Amino acid sequence: MALIGTTSNILVVNPALPVKTLAELITYGKANPGRLSYSTPGVGTPPHMIGEMFKQRTGLDITHVPYKGGGSSTQDVVSGQVSMTFENPAVSLPLVLAGQIRALAVTSGVRNPRIPDVPTLSETIPDFVSASFTGIVAPAGVSGAVIARLNAAINESLKAPSVQATLDKLSVEVKPGTPEEFGAFLATEREKWQTVAMRAKIQVD
Repeated sequence: MALIGTTSNILVVNPALPVKTLAELITYGKANPGRLSYSTPGVGTPPHMIGEMFKQRTGLDITHVPYKGGGSSTQDVVSGQVSMTFENPAVSLPLVLAGQIRALAVTSGVRNPRIPDVPTLSETIPDFVSASFTGIVAPAGVSGAVIARLNAAINESLKAPSVQATLDKLSVEVKPGTPEEFGAFLATEREKWQTVAMRAKIQVD
């Protein structure tokens, strides 16, 4: 019915890892198979899916270390227990700015304005884009006219400064659009991540 917005992730590593760019990370991983590890808040979470797509696109041998939440997942990158992770900016960006972890790339299609010197993954790995999203859907059978009215009301609400400020704090990029655009977006995302999950043999109970 309506897409609210999207949130990208940041590829961050422990500062002691001898890499300062994404290209250096890939070179290091190829020269040291099995030595890299990446943490996630759990199986099937966005960082897990991004990590598996990263492995598939680069051919790197990286060990997945699942946790039960994003806090401990990221803190173990800070401490050096894990090499890297792909975390939401709301969690990782303060640590990046404090110098506790190093940002190598962002998963969005364009650079994050808060860290403009950090490139996108797609600048090194073509078409590597990942964004979690928030949207509103309706039950099957709701009329097109009702969907259109609800979509228009939601898009209008996204213009409110208070709504934009709240979403900005959560690192959500507002993405108003039509119901048809949201449907096409969902179809593309479903196909992309189903392929990643199938190749990685990910099963979520």
